[in-house]
Amino acid sequence: MRSIHASPPATLTAGLLTLREGAEYLNVPLATLQYWIYRARLLPSYRLGVGRGKRMVKRADLNAFVNRGFIPAATNRQYRRSA
Repeated sequence: MRSIHASPPATLTAGLLTLREGAEYLNVPLATLQYWIYRARLLPSYRLGVGRGKRMVKRADLNAFVNRGFIPAATNRQYRRSA
């Protein structure tokens, strides 16, 4: 018997990233990605699972976002924290 809280099958999540993974992929803070999704509505997101579910973004949507020029290539250095 499958658990209600089991992870979605890999075929459903192929090409999808969690918000944390998406922020790492774009090299921006998680709060920035959340702002773009929830407040500015610049990026679509998808909810998987029961209840509140897990919020995910498509890697293709992130690539299109970058290609539209919303993220300059130099921002990866702006957001890096020095160790």
